[in-house]
Amino acid sequence: MRHMPSHHPRGFTLVEAVITMGVFILVVSAAFTFLLQTYRAQSFSFDQTTATDEAKHGMNIMVRELREANLGDDGAYAIASASAQSITFYSDTDTDASREKITYTVVGSDLTRTLIEVSGGQQPQYDQADAVSEVLSHYVTGTNIFTYYNGDYPLDMTNNPLGDPVDVNAVRLVHITLGVDPSATQAPQVLTIESDVQLRNFKDNLSN
Repeated sequence: MRHMPSHHPRGFTLVEAVITMGVFILVVSAAFTFLLQTYRAQSFSFDQTTATDEAKHGMNIMVRELREANLGDDGAYAIASASAQSITFYSDTDTDASREKITYTVVGSDLTRTLIEVSGGQQPQYDQADAVSEVLSHYVTGTNIFTYYNGDYPLDMTNNPLGDPVDVNAVRLVHITLGVDPSATQAPQVLTIESDVQLRNFKDNLSN
């Protein structure tokens, strides 16, 4: 009686198994790298858009409030203090006929707005304990956020911009520069938003 030879499927050899596993790992690694890069690109794009929108919103608020700067309800001069990184002034931000004390300053990489409502009734005062702060914009860069000019600008470029310490009584125009950079390690470079603010409530206008 003849016996037919049996045919059993041959399994993977060790070498074949190692090669297959290596190819699989390479494919998975490539896919993971692609997904990670895509996620990072989308995340950076979202952060950049958010930071830009915040900066524009913050700039609009600053321009509107600073343009209407006026004497404080306690008789203080319209601009209380001014530097390259901070400005404090008085302005009626909520059209209630009373002027609030407002400070814009950069803390770390955050542009913050601090507001103090007037109190005291017949003897108006601005109590620091009543201060309320909020962050208007993140990822702000640069050391010269605020630049100041007197009423003779732009004809007088010898005495403009005003030097430090700033003579607040001479300020008639404020140039604001907000640099925004959500990631210092990735392109594109810093996005810069700028605006000039002329103080409306002063009698002497800028030179033509």
